[in-house]
Amino acid sequence: MIHQLAIHPDALADLETAAAWYEEQQPGLGADFSRTVRQAINTLPANPVIYRVRERRRQVRWFFPPRFPYRIVYRVSGER
Repeated sequence: MIHQLAIHPDALADLETAAAWYEEQQPGLGADFSRTVRQAINTLPANPVIYRVRERRRQVRWFFPPRFPYRIVYRVSGER
């Protein structure tokens, strides 16, 4: 079953802020960061339970995308 992906607006804002910071460090790195994180996020709908639950009470899961020390935090709720 493919789940529906819903991204919180605050998460998108955080992604843009982090990409801008990486871009300031080295031209082109912000775009690489953004692309890497988005690709990692886009893999979640096919198998969202691949990463273990880190906070049981709220059923929060998280993982790090390749290359960057950036944590992607998410929850699986029904088909979302």
